[in-house]
Amino acid sequence: MPDFADAAISRLTARRPIYNRQKAMTLSVSCDTGVTGQAYSISHAAGVDWYPPVTTTYYHGDHLGSSRSMSGPYGHPVWEATYLPYGQEWVPSGGAPLVTTNHYKFTGKERDPESGLDYFGARYYASTLGRFLSADEFAGGPVDAFSANDPLPPGPLPYADITNPQSLNKYTYTYNNPLNFVDPDGHFSPSIHREITLDVMVKMGYSRAISEATAASNMAVDRCTSDECAHKHSQAGQGVSKDEAERRQGHEVSEQLDLAAEYVIGGDIVKGAWHLGQALHPPQDEKHGFGKLDDHKGSPTDVLNPEGRKQVKTDFNPTKEQRREAERRTAHTLRNFEYAVRSEGRRQGLSKKEIKKRLDAFKNWLGQGVSL
Repeated sequence: MPDFADAAISRLTARRPIYNRQKAMTLSVSCDTGVTGQAYSISHAAGVDWYPPVTTTYYHGDHLGSSRSMSGPYGHPVWEATYLPYGQEWVPSGGAPLVTTNHYKFTGKERDPESGLDYFGARYYASTLGRFLSADEFAGGPVDAFSANDPLPPGPLPYADITNPQSLNKYTYTYNNPLNFVDPDGHFSPSIHREITLDVMVKMGYSRAISEATAASNMAVDRCTSDECAHKHSQAGQGVSKDEAERRQGHEVSEQLDLAAEYVIGGDIVKGAWHLGQALHPPQDEKHGFGKLDDHKGSPTDVLNPEGRKQVKTDFNPTKEQRREAERRTAHTLRNFEYAVRSEGRRQGLSKKEIKKRLDAFKNWLGQGVSL
């Protein structure tokens, strides 16, 4: 008796298992040429129990965390889906979505079967529109007003990043870049860098405001994807060896930490946060392993090659171990920053008390004013 548990037939793009745990089933054969209209019956051998009803299914996701397929306990597919860029479920011409009890679809968020809206926690999202149904009320902190070359004090747009016009629309999904970004909770966090920076800095006693300022600078690094910036992403530019890229990365981090310490001791908190954010980005990106920049530039074409897909997945859905490693490296870099501040203070002849005062002023900053 053959085992039909893993066999499947195709209808349009929907795979369906041949054997669905019935004692017996009938198959009708239809084709363009040859025998058609014939029916066949498949039955279990006497004394052999049929498979029990499916009580456990397994999700299979893509690099964004979207549920792309589900399999039963014996490995056969029971459901699959393909999504358009903004999450609408793609249906082939003349077809219909597979009926399923699975409601966790685009980026793993729950889709309401009646309204078709996705629940992101803070608000509902319409994949057919590519828009949230309510505005994002989250300010993201008081210091998002930075430019790549000239750190600025807090500006008049606390609900947006003035260096990115896409952030001015509070109904958009991931700044209209759904192939590269995911929204974890309805308050768009453009990258894992922001999440890790905020989590670690706040746990280490830094104020939310200074953590936000540092995270804004950290994220700005991702706007540079040229060969000259490869080492800032722990990657190797064209013609650069892995060892050389690693050396450049270490030099970059040390240089940025020294600049941050100099500004903190000098009383310029905003510029200190800017350079600290620049220093935190490369260690957090060490999951890239100093691979080739051409494999992963943060563009939609990244998913066209295996190494690019691997790197995209580490950026948006890192494993728990990758996340812990990034947090550990972030904490280590922050400790090096504090050491650099104390060293700079001693170099300038300041007392321990005065050095502590200036470091505490930085760590406890509430976003008011740009210098001491």
